Amino acid sequence: MSAKEVRFSVDARDRMLRGIDTLAHAVRVTPDNAIARYTLGQALTDQAQALENTRQWARSHSLLEEALPHYEESVRIRPRYSDAHNNLGLTLAKLGRITEATNHYALALQVNPRNDLARFNMAIALASLGQPGAAVPWFEEVLRTDPTHALAHFWYGKTLETLGRTEDAARHYAEAARHRRGGYPEAEFLLGNIHFAAGRLDDAMVHYAEAVRLEPRAAEARAKLAITLTARGRATEAVGHYRASLDLSPDQPTVLNNLAWLLATHPDGAVRDGPTAVRLAARACELTRRVQPLFIGTLAAAYAEDGQFDKAVEAAREARDIARTQNQSDLAATNEKLLQRYALGKPYREGQDP
Repeated sequence: MSAKEVRFSVDARDRMLRGIDTLAHAVRVTPDNAIARYTLGQALTDQAQALENTRQWARSHSLLEEALPHYEESVRIRPRYSDAHNNLGLTLAKLGRITEATNHYALALQVNPRNDLARFNMAIALASLGQPGAAVPWFEEVLRTDPTHALAHFWYGKTLETLGRTEDAARHYAEAARHRRGGYPEAEFLLGNIHFAAGRLDDAMVHYAEAVRLEPRAAEARAKLAITLTARGRATEAVGHYRASLDLSPDQPTVLNNLAWLLATHPDGAVRDGPTAVRLAARACELTRRVQPLFIGTLAAAYAEDGQFDKAVEAAREARDIARTQNQSDLAATNEKLLQRYALGKPYREGQDP
């Protein structure tokens, strides 16, 4: 963040705090003013959201707790205050009191059936309560009123996925991405996952790449993009995205393992890097407490690529034995064959028979 951006952030925070002080004074002077109570609650929740955006969770939670009684007083003083019921519900939901939140969304809609924000919040709450079927008509009504509601498309997509309606979900993720100004990296990522699960790797690659373009710090999207690139024979690009993913989030066992396997076994010598493969695979095994035979097998391949064949044999034997105890007979058989290869001083190359 530049010095100018820091100054702007500090100035904005100071203005918000001065506004909260002014509203708090208004509430002290006129404690039965429902609008003043509501406005102070809104200022506090806005500040809480700003703190949440910067990962200051404890302070954000404290401000939500502070806002709550002001919303409660607002609806006590003015029971038919639709917006106050909605904001009270949203604050309760953020504090984990979701069932109580739905009661206030219902009251907000009872007073004002056209309160689409309360309708959207009700849909989110029902989905969060594990009632996706009940949430569906609420999402549909929101989108009937506003077909360009990107956030509603996104959350409706997630709800439909929960119900197993993945292709319908994909359509709503696509609509979310289309209607959100500046793009929607989370929607692109979930679209990529749906295509990936369906075996449509080229489509998945397009959406993962777009997710990374929109949010370069998306570690998981970079890792999934690397998987699709590897499957399409673009190993050099895949290595770059795996490395970037680990730079962003170093302790991802599967990503460590995948990159280690690529660096240990790729047929192209320009891609392989035995010492790095050993380091990455060893870390993946450490993070999983050395109980994943697949990861230990990768460590064996890395040792072999690095010329440490005694260690490769030992690790392959360990992977074989653990796979047997876990009833993974195919993996056990593969490591038995690889063990014999390493015993002869031969590393493994992807595409060869073990």
